[in-house]
Amino acid sequence: TVWQIVTEILAVPVFIAPAGPFAWNGSMSFWTGTVIFGFWLSFVIVFLKKANEEQPADEAPLP
Repeated sequence: TVWQIVTEILAVPVFIAPAGPFAWNGSMSFWTGTVIFGFWLSFVIVFLKKANEEQPADEAPLP
């Protein structure tokens, strides 16, 4: 998905910076990825719930 590409691009400084906020254990690299993942997961849950509610109850599931 698009979010996977975005998080991979944002993870590039993790491999470059040995210390500081952009290091692998830094605050920017951790919280940026966590917030983006949280938004993505929230939207996926909302859209799946909406799609499930729009599907007729008597419709057979796909095999």
